[in-house]
Amino acid sequence: MTFIKAEDFKEFLNPLQIKRDGPDAVFVEVNVPNEYTSSILIQSKRDYIERITIEFSVKFSHHEHEEEGMFQREFSIEHHPPERSRHDKPHLQFHIHGLNPEQKVGKIWLTLDLESDEEYEKCIEGFFYVLEEIAEICRDDLDDKLLNKPEIYKLTKQKELLLSKIQESLKTKGIEYEFPDGTVEKIYQDNIEKITSQDKTLIPLLEKN
Repeated sequence: MTFIKAEDFKEFLNPLQIKRDGPDAVFVEVNVPNEYTSSILIQSKRDYIERITIEFSVKFSHHEHEEEGMFQREFSIEHHPPERSRHDKPHLQFHIHGLNPEQKVGKIWLTLDLESDEEYEKCIEGFFYVLEEIAEICRDDLDDKLLNKPEIYKLTKQKELLLSKIQESLKTKGIEYEFPDGTVEKIYQDNIEKITSQDKTLIPLLEKN
């Protein structure tokens, strides 16, 4: 995998909210007590001898504080070494879970069929653009608080590439969808509404534009 650093993508984050800043980890967070906590964590683990990145992730987390407990959404684009996870190729991963039955969406994995490391980097950049839309759905103005929107809006082509790769995977590989009860099912484009209807933050990534 190409030699990329977490700090390569720092420019897409709101610099006023950065809590951690380094070559291998950049963290931005917004915390409104008793209401919500949102963050974006960019991490990389690299082999300096081989000059490759062996692990990388961008994870957006949004936790709503409710009287009954916590409602959480997590969206990430990542890859891991084979020994760390059965999902070792670049992939998208979502987790939406709450205490109420209608909030228990479950976990979703989608492998990206990429032709090069360059495509992976572009998809990572495109992921930030989609996060802008997801954050806005989660909370008004959350996208402004977490992201550097002038830089995000330069990523239109990268967003289009990511969404095209998602649609390609939906047709050929399908989504690995784990229900809250632990059962797993493959979801394809013709029945994608089975999960997007449960939480509208899934729509920017999974439904055709």
